[in-house]
Amino acid sequence: LEISALNWAWTAGLIGGAVLAGAIIMRRSDSPRLRAGIGGVACGLNFALTAGFAKLMLGQLQYGVGNVFSSWEVYAMAVSGAISLVVAQSTFAAGPLAISQPAIEISDPLVSAAIGILLFGDFISTSIGALALEAAGAVLAAIGIVLLGGSKRIHESPV
Repeated sequence: LEISALNWAWTAGLIGGAVLAGAIIMRRSDSPRLRAGIGGVACGLNFALTAGFAKLMLGQLQYGVGNVFSSWEVYAMAVSGAISLVVAQSTFAAGPLAISQPAIEISDPLVSAAIGILLFGDFISTSIGALALEAAGAVLAAIGIVLLGGSKRIHESPV
């Protein structure tokens, strides 16, 4: 799979800029709810970027395991993954999990799908059966996010 390094640089730059902006807002905000929401979106964005790099890295396996470690993709994935962990932990410490976790669960798959479509050439099937399955999956995901956000255990969290 040949994807322009320039496209990846733009993607990483846009997402990195959004994550940096989120970190600045989190640092300056007095509202734990705002910090959790912004951090959750930033975390989801970075998780999606990490997943894109992981897909690229796994594509290098066709050329042998040694090629994986001599390609930029594995190192981009490692850096992005490390940043994701820092952003996630900062987000979880910044405010209510009931706000941050749904923000992550919404932003990660949406941005991952956009990366798949725009950079990998993936597509969304538009046949009636496929659209029905996609809609059912979206509804189930939304129900899960709502249930997660409404969980008493999360709302009773001390943060």
